[in-house]
Amino acid sequence: MEHKIIALVIISLLIITSFAALPCISATITSHKLNETVALDKDALHTVMDVLTGEPPWPPLMWTEDFSTFYLKIPGDPGGGYVCYQIDWGDGNVEWTDWYGFNETVTLSYVWSEEGVYQIKVAAKNQYGKKNKCTVYNLTLSSDLKFFGVEIGYVDITYTFTIYWKSCECYILIDWGDGGTSDWLGPYAVPVLFSHAWSLPGEYVLRLKIKDIYGNESDWLTLIITILSLENNPPEPPTITGQIQGKAGTAYEYTFVSVDPDGDNVSYYIDWGDKCGGEWIEPHPSGEQANASHAFSLPGDFTIKALAVDIYGAESDWGSLEVTMPVNHQAIYSSFHRLFERFPVLEYLVYSFFWKT
Repeated sequence: MEHKIIALVIISLLIITSFAALPCISATITSHKLNETVALDKDALHTVMDVLTGEPPWPPLMWTEDFSTFYLKIPGDPGGGYVCYQIDWGDGNVEWTDWYGFNETVTLSYVWSEEGVYQIKVAAKNQYGKKNKCTVYNLTLSSDLKFFGVEIGYVDITYTFTIYWKSCECYILIDWGDGGTSDWLGPYAVPVLFSHAWSLPGEYVLRLKIKDIYGNESDWLTLIITILSLENNPPEPPTITGQIQGKAGTAYEYTFVSVDPDGDNVSYYIDWGDKCGGEWIEPHPSGEQANASHAFSLPGDFTIKALAVDIYGAESDWGSLEVTMPVNHQAIYSSFHRLFERFPVLEYLVYSFFWKT
């Protein structure tokens, strides 16, 4: 009996030592744009983010008077300093401007090659690298109508709309969709500018009607305008799906999905629960699944935890998934097969204690 106990102790030490020697198997992170392994822990990322001081600038204003010269300005900037602008002109061309003081008005010229409806997206970042939410503008260019105005904007910011109807004098009637409606305005023979601000977030239907000097009226022209809050809301806790029971040492793919209420892109921080360190997944669009694979080097029960972080640094609560990697008896037997050949009594003891329990 004493020999069996000693042999069991030796077996236990061999097994523990063998598994302890196994390295942590890092996950391969698959981004929607990049295939790469990202090995930053959460505290390290926060240290980097804390260095980047200053609040992001407010979403920029854009307006035009002639549909080819455009003006940009930040309506306010809690961080002050300098900003540069990114403009997506809606036709495949994207450009960054030089750096300007946050209270400077920037003048840009741009001409589209053909008529159509374009979405112009404008964002700004400050000298600390903090980028704000994007503002989206609608530009309509046709032989009868030219129109420019905000399509996705923010509460309590006054936006300027530019309207031009053919080449004759006309009157304009505007329904802003929030209870505010103008009388017939005009007549105008040149592009006319109107301004409006919405005090509450929501979706509004802007309606325009045109009347010429002879009393002929157009149908209502409509544009859906989305007004968002400037407050940045955190993403929802990630939903984690994947293999909940498997074999230690085998890599399994897991899926992480979080929805950001503001529609911002989100990154994911993953704690695999096996003390092998955390992993980051690069930003993905809100609601789009992100995938990561991981192998648990030891058998046992593990809790995979993940949080989502939007592009402005707001963090979700943790999401979790319980997984089990049971002991693989056959793998243990194979690992010590040569040892069993030299010491048959060990094979007997392993069989007795593991296979018959």
